[in-house]
Amino acid sequence: MLIRLREYYLITTDKKAEKLYLEGLESLVHYLPDYDAGEKKSYYDALGNIANNHYHEMHVAQLCSLYEYTKNPIFKEYKEKWERE
Repeated sequence: MLIRLREYYLITTDKKAEKLYLEGLESLVHYLPDYDAGEKKSYYDALGNIANNHYHEMHVAQLCSLYEYTKNPIFKEYKEKWERE
């Protein structure tokens, strides 16, 4: 969702979209550690359900994109932590 919001902002220059994107990034940075299940696993949700392989791989791909866009090291850190080679 954040990635699409960023794309929307880049196309439209809608300031509300930019604000939502930046707030979303801030929230993600804050809560990302809570989604680390250890042993190269991530949680699917805040209820403690482990992400299946499909969603876990999606999490890793999204972190890769977010790191490319923002250069925020936390995204690279968790991408590398969760990659399963």
